[in-house]
Parts: sequence; structure tokens; C-alpha cells
Amino acid sequence: MSIGPFSILAYQNRLAPASFSTTSIVGGVNAYLSFLQEEDRFTELSKNPIVFEHFRQNREHGNETHVIVIGESTGRHHMGLYGYERNTNPKLSESKNILLFNNVASPHAHTFAALEKAFSFKSDNQPELSMSDGTILDLLKQGNYRTYWLSNQAISGRFETPISVLAEKADTKLFSKNISGHEQYDENLLDPFSRIISSKEHKVVFVHLMGTHMSYEDRYPEEFDHFSGGISERILTDKQLHYVNTYDNAVRYNDFIVSELIAQLEQINGPCTLLYFSDHGEEVYDLRDFHGHSDVLKSKYMMDVPFFLWANETYQKENPTLMRQASNNQNAPFKTDELIHTLADLYDLHCHKTKHDRSLFSRRIPSNYFHDAPRQCSTSNSIDFDKKILCHRVNGIERLNEVKTIFDGFEIDLVYQPDSNKYDVNHPPAKSINLELEKLIGSLEEPKKYIFWLDMKNLDSTIDDQAAERLVAIAQRFNIADRIVVESPRAECLSAFQNKGFHTSLYLPFLQQLSEEEIRVKADSLSSLINTIHPSALSQRFDANEIVKQHFPGADRISWDIGPDYKKDASKKRIEQILEANTDLKLFLVRFETASYR
Repeated sequence: MSIGPFSILAYQNRLAPASFSTTSIVGGVNAYLSFLQEEDRFTELSKNPIVFEHFRQNREHGNETHVIVIGESTGRHHMGLYGYERNTNPKLSESKNILLFNNVASPHAHTFAALEKAFSFKSDNQPELSMSDGTILDLLKQGNYRTYWLSNQAISGRFETPISVLAEKADTKLFSKNISGHEQYDENLLDPFSRIISSKEHKVVFVHLMGTHMSYEDRYPEEFDHFSGGISERILTDKQLHYVNTYDNAVRYNDFIVSELIAQLEQINGPCTLLYFSDHGEEVYDLRDFHGHSDVLKSKYMMDVPFFLWANETYQKENPTLMRQASNNQNAPFKTDELIHTLADLYDLHCHKTKHDRSLFSRRIPSNYFHDAPRQCSTSNSIDFDKKILCHRVNGIERLNEVKTIFDGFEIDLVYQPDSNKYDVNHPPAKSINLELEKLIGSLEEPKKYIFWLDMKNLDSTIDDQAAERLVAIAQRFNIADRIVVESPRAECLSAFQNKGFHTSLYLPFLQQLSEEEIRVKADSLSSLINTIHPSALSQRFDANEIVKQHFPGADRISWDIGPDYKKDASKKRIEQILEANTDLKLFLVRFETASYR
């Protein structure tokens, strides 16, 4: 049976998590396989409705129309409704009767697990439960609601995921026919939605959008190609800016779609509500050089979701206490793994499993979801040179001669040799050319003119004091002690150099490869050490700039971007923009290729 461009069929949600790294792919595949292993159980669940004990409804219900709109990969950090600098919500920002919730997060960064928890009693607090303990569709059936599942996502197979189980439990299921690579826009849902809501019956309509799922530029028609320029205070490459612009265009189109659904509901007599939330968010170069979503790399950009309730005046007049309490909870911390309890209150469906205190309509919501702000980081912040741009990897006299008239400073890689009490200029595992630091600096006519970023490759507690003493002797010979920055990942070793008056920088681990929760734990541990040692600054590659700024507040930074060659005008302009936007970046290494660059 078909209705227009839609078919009444069972389906499988085919959108695995967006994957842009090996860890993302593994995480998504593992989650999907775990669902496939339970296919028999899902088949059984879809056939047998669950009847709840002590079921009750507290008020009389006539012909009410309720809508649940499920967004896809739409994060609130790119929504104008939540303060994003771009106007990605021109329609919704003008809508009346919208109650915006400002502190809602998803339990997962991929669709299957997030929606399984949103629409069942399984949650982070009750992980032992499953869909066999009942879903919102079962509750609605027991409450004599007619249910519709309207989706613009592709069809294939039956009963393979929690989403397909939920869809199968609905009284009527409408899915896009299209199963080819060419996907339809979400506006194709508007006509069938209009026909559904015009029926005189007590109903709940689930609308599952394609939303802003990658590929972003495939999510919207040409007339919504609105954003093309840059973003203030964000320094992005052309590639990154393309993804940000197309994602923001997709968010703006999503704004149009949801606004149109609300506009249609405004024409309906009787109580109406529309609840919108996204399955999870999306990180689009907000924190690091990454776009997509992954439970392995979880960040607030992937987890924070838009969540709002629209209710017409009829519903509001009939439910004033409910709406007043919802308004009081607009800033309450909430996770969508507890959504079923909010839906139970919204649709007046109560049983032995529903918990009013876990609902957004309750007077008190447990606030155990979010962490305290990161502790202030007390680096000494002593680096303050007139010039900031240094040449990367100047590990030879010939290389030094090639760049010394262009740059005001250099990064030099060093291996301290305690037996000979010498610094070997070398970047292991490259073979040593037996060049001593003293000889390299001595080849300069005026060493005092330059800044020396010394990347110590082998410091440990057995040699740090001896290495520091040796560097003092070299610095005194050339009168450059105040022009040296000693960098090492060994915080405890930096004290030996700091006590001798040198600037120091702690080389942070690659936090870009961790989830934000793992980053938070690691940063908290590192901050304790930093606040004891007080290095001059922290150093890490520039794609971790936002991570370091957010998780080590108050710390100066030194950084590098050795991708594009600094000889290119576009590269120079970008570096200038980076330093202008980040005044607490005190030094910056750039790639500058020459004949002897190694």
C-alpha cells in the first residue's frame, strides 16, 4: 500500500553513526552488530504489545493531536535559538508558544542506542532494562491513542533495530519509497503529515527526519544554500569551512521543516503539541579537526541536543499546572534516556514503571548528569616576546642559514647526552648528524636577536638537573637565557629548567583522540600537576586549540600548524588570523620548506 511518494512498509534505520576515524567506525559497527544479534527478540517484541500494571489516566481525552519530531544529527551549538552567531533558526525564532529547554543531552552519539533509551524504560540509571519491558508505543496503545510513524529514512529489512521495532508497533507506518543513493528532502513529509493530522482521532504522530545527517549538502535544496562566508573568531581551512557552511545550511533547512509542521498544527482544532528533539548532536570542527559523531570521541557538541515543546493555546489552558512546571524546568539538566517519563506526563499515561520525578514536568529533576567547570590553570604565563612566528624544525646549520633572515626564532629538537654532557641536535628516530646545540647557535652572528624553542626529546628525572646546568652554560655564553623556551612532556623535569630562570612549556598529550569525558578526567589530573609546577605555557598542535582553551582555562599556549607551507600567501594570512584571534597564543611554529628541511 502506498500514499503518494510513501509506502506503508516495515523498515530499518540505515544511518549508522557518521564515521571519520577508525575509532568511530569500530564503535558504530559494534553497536549495530549488537542490535543484529538480537533480531529474533526484536521480531517478537514488534508482534506482542506489552500491557502495563496499574495503568491509569488522570483526565478525559477527546480528539487530541500530538507530534514527536525526531531530528537527526542536529546539535544545539549550531542553532540560533541557542545563541549560535549565525541565524540558522529564522522561522522558529519567530514562532509563538515554543518552550525551549536549554540543558538537554543525549546518552549516546549514535541513533540506535539513543532512541532505544529515549522511547523505552532502559536508561543510564537502569541499563538492565530493555525494550521487552515496554516502550512509549505500548503505553500509547494502552491509552487508546492511534499512532503513526512517518519517516524520510530509507527502507530495507524488518525488525533489525530498536527503531524498526518502534515503527512496527505503530498503527500506521509511512516510509519514503526511495532506497537508492539519491535521497529525498524532508519536505516530502509535509503532505502526508497534513493528511494524517486532519483526521478526527486521538493520535500521536512520530516524524523521523533525515535532519542534518551527513552528507550535509545533500540535506537541503539549492534555495537553502545560504551560508558561504567565514565565521568570526573561528579560523578554519577551506575544507573545514565548507563542512561548517553546509551543516549550517542543513540546520536552517531543518528550521524551515519543523516550522512548517507547527504551522500545519496551528490549523487544527483541539489540543495539540509538538515535541522536537534530536537523536544526538554533531561536532563540526567545534573542538578539533573532526566532523561527525562517535561514542568513542564523545564531546558536548555531539551530546547536547535541541529540545523544545510547542503547545497550542487549547492544550495550555487545559493543562496549566503541567505547562507551568515545564517552564520552571527550562534550564534543568536532563538527558533523553529519561524521555519516556516526560512523554508519559505529556500524554497522561501512567503505570508502575513511569516515574514523575524523572520528567521535565516534575518539580524536581535529578541533576547528576553534568560536571563542574574545569579548574583554573595556573601556568606562570611568562612568555611575552615581540614576535610570535617561529620556523619549525631547524636542525642544521644549512637549514638555519636558509631561514634566519626570514624568521625571528626557531624550533630545535634536542637529545641530551649525559655521558658527554652535550646537546645533540636531532629528532629521533632520524640518524644523528653529530651537531651540538652550542655549535648551531654559535653559527649565528647575533644569537640574542632570536627566540629558541628547544624541544627536549629525552628528559627524565635522572638527567634533568644535569641537562639544566648544561643549558645554563650555553645560555650564558650567548646571553640568551631569556630567549629560550624549554619544552617537554615530562612536567616534573621542567622544574629543573624553570628554577634556572628559563621559560618552559608542558607538551600536552594528544587529547584530540579522546572523548570529552576522557579529556575532562585527563585535564583534571594534569591541572593538579600544572598547578604545582607552574610551567610558563602549555603546548599542543593547533587542532587541539579549543580543547586546551576550554579544559585548561587561564593558561597561555604555544602551538604549531605544519600543514600548509608558510611561503604561500593563504597560509600567512591564516596564521595572522589565528594569532589575532588567540592573544594567549604566545608562540607559533610554521612549516617553511627549504632544501635542507628534514
